[in-house]
Amino acid sequence: MKQANFVTRILWVLSAFYDQGFCISQNEFWYQTNGPYGGAVLSLSVNLNGHIFAGTEGGGVFRSTDNGESWIMINSGLPLASVNSLAINARGEIFAGIFGRGIFRSMDNGDNWAQINNGLINLNVLSLAINENGHIFVAMFGAGGGVYRSMDNGESWSLSSTGIADAYVQCFASNGNGDIFAGTIGNGIFKSSDNGESWKPANSGLTNKSVQALAINRMDHIFAATFRGLFRSVDNGDNWTSVNLSSPNTSVWAVAINSSGVIFASISHEGISRSTDNGESWAPVENGLSDKEIFCLSITADDDIFAGSSGVGVFRSTDHGENWVVANRGLSNTSVLSLVTHMNGSIFAGVVRGLFRSIDDGTTWAALTTGLSNTIVNALAIDSSGVIFAGTADGIFRSMNNGEQWSPVNNGLNHTFVRSLAICSNGHIFAGTGGGIFRSKDQGESWEASNLGLFNQDIRCLSINKSGDIFAGTYDSYMPFAGTIYRSIDDGESWQGVYAWQNNDVLSLAINPNGCIYAGISFGGMYSSTDNGDSWVQVDLSVTSVSVNSIVINSDGDIFAGTSSGVFCSTDKGEMWKLVNDGLLNSTVWSLAIDSTGHIFVGTYGGGVFRSFESTTSVNETADYYPISFLLRQNYPNPFNPTTKIQFSIPRAVFVTLKVYNTLGEEVAKLVNQKLSARTYEVQWNAIGMSSGVYLYRLQADGFVETKRLTILK
Repeated sequence: MKQANFVTRILWVLSAFYDQGFCISQNEFWYQTNGPYGGAVLSLSVNLNGHIFAGTEGGGVFRSTDNGESWIMINSGLPLASVNSLAINARGEIFAGIFGRGIFRSMDNGDNWAQINNGLINLNVLSLAINENGHIFVAMFGAGGGVYRSMDNGESWSLSSTGIADAYVQCFASNGNGDIFAGTIGNGIFKSSDNGESWKPANSGLTNKSVQALAINRMDHIFAATFRGLFRSVDNGDNWTSVNLSSPNTSVWAVAINSSGVIFASISHEGISRSTDNGESWAPVENGLSDKEIFCLSITADDDIFAGSSGVGVFRSTDHGENWVVANRGLSNTSVLSLVTHMNGSIFAGVVRGLFRSIDDGTTWAALTTGLSNTIVNALAIDSSGVIFAGTADGIFRSMNNGEQWSPVNNGLNHTFVRSLAICSNGHIFAGTGGGIFRSKDQGESWEASNLGLFNQDIRCLSINKSGDIFAGTYDSYMPFAGTIYRSIDDGESWQGVYAWQNNDVLSLAINPNGCIYAGISFGGMYSSTDNGDSWVQVDLSVTSVSVNSIVINSDGDIFAGTSSGVFCSTDKGEMWKLVNDGLLNSTVWSLAIDSTGHIFVGTYGGGVFRSFESTTSVNETADYYPISFLLRQNYPNPFNPTTKIQFSIPRAVFVTLKVYNTLGEEVAKLVNQKLSARTYEVQWNAIGMSSGVYLYRLQADGFVETKRLTILK
């Protein structure tokens, strides 16, 4: 067994570079953290083995083989895109319909995927279904759309739209007699009794013709979920009657029926209702269902119910809907809108439906719900005392205990859709909203409008330089697609427009230590200003049409731009750029953050959070960095084979030991055993010769003791 016997100061000099002096060159720059969990789930399907497959918005497909207890991403050969529909044939082969990409098929339980679009003119998939003959039907949206059919397991496709051409087919269902039903948006229901050769309307009594889901029970009764209630047909679609939902005129997203004939319907804004009498009466079943927007439902052979939500992810009920639990572990497809790192090492991620925190560098994430509504978290900021502020679609929330509890702080905040936050060195907080800028001088207790000189702006981003000058990037609702940068040199008392872009919004702002300002533009790349915003020049990212959603600058002055095409890096103040996307499974980047050790966290659309393997800053710069507290970080990567790295910080010179133990408490490695000065350190452990499994590593220093787990996976 080899043991590491060296300690290196973290933020070491990175010796391998791209050509022309660009950022770190290695096999992979990024790795995906284990969360945050949840996200929008658009489709669910269960195979004969009880394996559950979830098609997500922007995150591809996930699989659970343990009834939803844990999930893994299965996207080899599959683009990280929105999976609108999933279907599984009798042999267990899986078909995924992706809007704009067509049809993908997996013949090995989702481990690998191949595109099968031969004969498809249009690739905008809306829905998929497989009948008892194994024939596959797919509905496409737009020019060249309609219904296509494959009778050879997806090898080839032919148009099958006679009588239904140009209809917006949202869903399919088939009965035991071979009849196929297609629910459309705006044109009602069509039926085919000849395997899709021809279609006829079947709308008698259907008072709403926008159909979002179909389900058929063992008696061949058909249920149609529409924009205005749920309908039932007991005569093979010839006639329809409205069933008695508690809210009959609301939109019904999905409908599913278990083996006993119990019907479950997800109702917009209201959650899930259940009927045990074939739809005659309904009762809500919402205990534990924290997200009331349920997009899809699926039921296993054991009658366990899975519900895919708009933002929280997957819910599971094992008691016919009486109780629901979140079943999201590993389902890291969340769209991350905002990121911030705390001085104590915690990472906070604002997502479409809430806020998550990791205290172990992204290895695990916990939802922060106490006092915080299930809302869109657009912006995060932390003041010098460690108080955290979250800008949401429901105003501003504040936490004074590292996110454990939150309270709304909206006194005087007349517009509660907050897009951006920034904090001055004097502690004044600025909030950019859809109705201008607000300022708080008392840590969020009260707010006042700070709009003098602003022309009714929608504030997208804020940044503050060392001198306290504040910059605001906007979208001007009175001049469509004209983004403007405003500047205030008097603590927000007044504002002056300094630059405007026609046909582009200002999405992001960042300022380097020398005062150079960088602005990210929608579909226009990046611009920079070296004269405090008076003039701007375009930065050559090589791809000028990308939207730059986030910009961060490390302590060396290296710039990282999160864009619609991944992350760009410049190590020479923006003169030259290089894409650093190795390991970044999702290239639509919405947010960036840098921690005190120089590691970068990336928030993506539908792909969760990624973290750089290495620090991005050098030794010389970090010699001036002194931690304020003891800190033991989670090892990375984790799981690993055979090497991993462990970081820790000590605020003063003390004797330090760092040891690794097996689960029996036996010491297997001594990584550090010496007196160290105040710094942040990193040690590498080579676990070659060790068996797979869980181990513990413990840091002891001057009364501080902390233990964490690591996993060797061979």
